Amino acid sequence: GWAVLWMLASGCSRAQYRRVADTQVVEILEEKNRELCSDLPLPSFQPDPRARFYDPTDPDCPPLPPDDPSAFRYMKTAYGMRGSKRWKTTPWIDFFENPDWPRYFFESSEAQALDSERGALPRIENLSLANSVELSLIHSREYQSQLENLYLVALNLTYERYQFDVRPIGWLGEPSSGLSYQHQPDSESNIALGPSNFGVSKLFPTGAQFVAELANSTIWMFSGPNATIGATSLAFSLVQPLMMGAGREIAMEELTQAERNVLYGMRDFARFRRQFFVSTITGGQVAGLQRFLRGFEFLAGSSGTPHVGFFPLLLRVQQLRNLETIVRTLEFLIEEMESEGAGPLDITRLESSLAYYRNDLSGSMRRFEDRLDQYKMQLGLPPSMEVHLDDTLLEPFQFVDLFLVEVENELRDFGRRLRDQRAMDDPEQLDRSITQLMGLGDRVASALEVVANDFRRLDAILPDLLRQISDHQRQQLQQILGQERPNFAAIQQRFAKGVQQLNALRARFRQVPANPEEQAVLVESLAKLRNEFLTVVRQASAVEVIVRVELVPIETVQMEMNQAVVTALENRLDLRNRRARVMDARRNLEVAADLLESNLDLVLEGELNTRPIGDRGKSFDFRARESEYRAGIRFTTPLDRLAARNEFRAAQIAYQQTRRGYVAAEDQVTLDVRQAVRTIEELSAAVVQSRRRVQFAARELALAESQPTATQKGLSLTSALRSLNRSQDQLIEDWLDYE
Repeated sequence: GWAVLWMLASGCSRAQYRRVADTQVVEILEEKNRELCSDLPLPSFQPDPRARFYDPTDPDCPPLPPDDPSAFRYMKTAYGMRGSKRWKTTPWIDFFENPDWPRYFFESSEAQALDSERGALPRIENLSLANSVELSLIHSREYQSQLENLYLVALNLTYERYQFDVRPIGWLGEPSSGLSYQHQPDSESNIALGPSNFGVSKLFPTGAQFVAELANSTIWMFSGPNATIGATSLAFSLVQPLMMGAGREIAMEELTQAERNVLYGMRDFARFRRQFFVSTITGGQVAGLQRFLRGFEFLAGSSGTPHVGFFPLLLRVQQLRNLETIVRTLEFLIEEMESEGAGPLDITRLESSLAYYRNDLSGSMRRFEDRLDQYKMQLGLPPSMEVHLDDTLLEPFQFVDLFLVEVENELRDFGRRLRDQRAMDDPEQLDRSITQLMGLGDRVASALEVVANDFRRLDAILPDLLRQISDHQRQQLQQILGQERPNFAAIQQRFAKGVQQLNALRARFRQVPANPEEQAVLVESLAKLRNEFLTVVRQASAVEVIVRVELVPIETVQMEMNQAVVTALENRLDLRNRRARVMDARRNLEVAADLLESNLDLVLEGELNTRPIGDRGKSFDFRARESEYRAGIRFTTPLDRLAARNEFRAAQIAYQQTRRGYVAAEDQVTLDVRQAVRTIEELSAAVVQSRRRVQFAARELALAESQPTATQKGLSLTSALRSLNRSQDQLIEDWLDYE
């Protein structure tokens, strides 16, 4: 008996309460999924053990976390009173985030090394788009908060459903009892059990409330003749409202709203998942759950979470590469023009541009590092973690093949060495230089084959490409290709002629003994052929830019505006929730109107009693003469309803505002979709125009480089490089916006 009493007094454990709550929430969400025929995945609400915020400690009785020293003293003493000793006996931990989360990034040997090197962070060498999404699902605090908010919405429904279950009750609360010992010196002593109260209550959908309660008191007398006396009362009550509070629309309102709130929460979470995925890729804010849960408003995520996106980071990577290419090109051009004896004005203009772009490159690098740190935070990773992006998606924007860049650099290096030996008279060294240039000629031939292969790739997709663009754009593209094909053929012929001249130069060198004057002429001729090969590579690079720009993939979107609007109005989850909330406001109007009515209740009550304790009754000796039964009605006049009147008028206004709000939401969705369709069309055209700008800028740079050294060459090169940089940045930006 004492064990039973102790179990009843202690109740369930924390872990039991948690497990039962989790089970009920999962059952509710699975039930809603089946009802909605939804394919929404329901992941575990517990954080992934790999997550930074995973708590490896006991969830039901966690140890004490690190505390602020100044604040902790108030746990020791407050207002001059000693604090609880429990804070001294409870274990402490010295971490907030999961100390083992870096282990999952390491191989087993590196994970073991981590134990002896606490605080070491892993490094991600190639963070791909797929990796980013996976990491965000594991480590994102915002995503975990959304899961927990969905959990809380379903948890609230468990309480509202419980309201209609058979519930245990006691006097003014839950079932209760008591045990006491009473002793009066030189008189009597006794042990009293009670009063003990146990009962049940049941709320019916009509608003009826049934209550039955058993109350008992038992006393064991130890003075005089030992005796046991007791008194028991079994009372019941059934109250059915007939006016205020009557009807299923009133009694079931909170349950109905809680059921609908779970539906809203699941839709909000489904929409959040989509937006979260898009935000991880492209950046931008994410709309989360927003609910009023029993007077407590909770919002998703943290307002401090940055939303950068993988694609915008790649845009900055490509912009950095473009700037690095311009800086390298300017350095080469300054070196070349100085060797050609260009005027100081041209050199100064190029040096001024070089200083500008070096400064721009430095600032862009800093901004990229800042955005990369923010993206790490978006994924839930520490900003200090070393991360390198996988730039595979940028391959279509490598407008000049790296092999051509290598060949160009090799030709420039060869030119530097050749300038250093012009004053030398070593025939063997000259022979080696001729052999080296012939080897570079083979490399140039391979580079031209790369460009020829790009033409073949373009020819394979050209019919589809021409069908996707407008007549004007089609005519413009055909005109550009009509110019570049003969231009590339001329470049090939120019290279073939240069190879012939190089072969003749080699034969001449080996047939005729070289005197110093003849050797100087040969070196000069070799330098001209090197310049010719360099010009061929540079012009071929310009052609390749023009061709590869058209190879940038773009998915065409065929979307009729009216159909897009209809589809959005039918399928937007947030709009469906807004529509449902109009009905919520309408039902709330009925609840407010109910408070205006009179209280008229049908009451059935009764008590089965034993004799009172004073009459030495027995606990279960019920007597009819001690019992009573009552039936009747209770009525309260509606003469003081000013507050209820105001609530009713507020509910009427709220309903009309909600109706207007839904119409406004429909209009906003329609506006958003129409703008989105126009934006897609605009961006599609912008990508095509950006292609043209890059092509024209590449041609402008090629023409500027082929211009003879004069006072205007520096200005022309500076302008062409600026145009090429801006057009390349604009193309990838338009492409990312479109995607």
